[in-house]
Amino acid sequence: MQGIHLTLAGYSDSFPFDTAKDYQAYIKRLQTLPAVVDQVIEVSRQGAKDGLMPPRYLLERVPEQIDGIVAQRGAQNPFASPLEKLDGVVPADQRDALRKQLLEAIDQQVRPAYAKLSAFVRNEYAPQGRTQEGLWSLPDGEKLYQYLVRTQTTTDLTPEQIHQIGLQEVARIEAEMTVIAKAQGYADLASFRKAVAADKRRFATSSEQLLEQYRHYVAGMQRELPNLFEQVPKKPLEVEPMPAFQGKYPPARYLQSNKPGVLRVNISDVAHRTLINVETIAYHEGVPGHHLQVSLAQTLPLPPFRQQGGYNAYGEGWALYAERLGKDVGLYKDPYSDYGRLSADSTRIHPTTRRACSSKSTATSCGQASRWDTRWGNCNSWRCVQRRRKNSAIVSTCAHSILQCSATATCRLRCCSSACANGSRRSKRIRWQNR
Repeated sequence: MQGIHLTLAGYSDSFPFDTAKDYQAYIKRLQTLPAVVDQVIEVSRQGAKDGLMPPRYLLERVPEQIDGIVAQRGAQNPFASPLEKLDGVVPADQRDALRKQLLEAIDQQVRPAYAKLSAFVRNEYAPQGRTQEGLWSLPDGEKLYQYLVRTQTTTDLTPEQIHQIGLQEVARIEAEMTVIAKAQGYADLASFRKAVAADKRRFATSSEQLLEQYRHYVAGMQRELPNLFEQVPKKPLEVEPMPAFQGKYPPARYLQSNKPGVLRVNISDVAHRTLINVETIAYHEGVPGHHLQVSLAQTLPLPPFRQQGGYNAYGEGWALYAERLGKDVGLYKDPYSDYGRLSADSTRIHPTTRRACSSKSTATSCGQASRWDTRWGNCNSWRCVQRRRKNSAIVSTCAHSILQCSATATCRLRCCSSACANGSRRSKRIRWQNR
């Protein structure tokens, strides 16, 4: 489960570490972390009093995540990652003192504060978690859900209308999947799904193989960018392993950091990492997805809040369109990768069909009927959906936005990126497709 415990541990990626002053500022932040944890606990207690609680089964997993960070002492702790650059940017006569202060802050402030947070979640907070998963089980949950649909999609569509769109999209996706299945010699989609799930060739054999797959697809799309866009990111996109403290999920993510753009790949439990969705994730998280959109947004002459902020409807809608763009330019040469693209699409669509999948058990059944993995109820993708269904209006964003963006609909947003075709004069070379 994502939360402040993982966010804080990854914050160092957002700060520059080019001078001794940068390290001193970071140490001060670490020294104030106990106060931040106390505030989190105070706000959480107030939320519990107000009946605004996350699902219990999600909260029960949090202490294990926190304990994994607490257990790592000194330089092994995720908060110590800036020390990797220390020798290259700080004068020799200051290094030892800064290293000592940083490690002391981790062991004396950070780790005890995290231990306190873990005990609070385990003993006090998680037991109060709600037993019904849907957002509508909260006080005024239906109104809250409708509000979030509005804010996340930027449209006037009702949840029921989005539900109907989801049903239509499931039918479309399964029809495309069936074409692929029959082209591979299978009688129907169900038998193809079963075969893919059992085929060891469709899973990674090593972390390096997984990383190289991502690098291969990123490089292939990079070569296509000048033919598709008038502007391309000046920042390179690097592929690197995801830090272990972030756990088993998600499979990969784009990191907007003080470094060049980074696509971080989860290499934990590598034998269960499927290869069929690597290509679509590379395009979604990397290029021409989040990396291209975010990098260009940051170069525009806009106020900082517009450079750094964003809308899910646009950001995720763009990234989903980026997945499809790979197919439009002749990539996805492996039919199993194309099937992986559709499978990822299906994973996002199913939480949109909220009335049909309004609980954990029924959503598992829905997923098993549409996913490539027949063990869907226990797989990584389901756990990702479990987390996101806390606020499933956000999950519906991708599904709806791509329908609008692909048809070059006029949206309400004044998007930050010059890569949007909704009115930008610099987007003439984007090949939009009506589907």
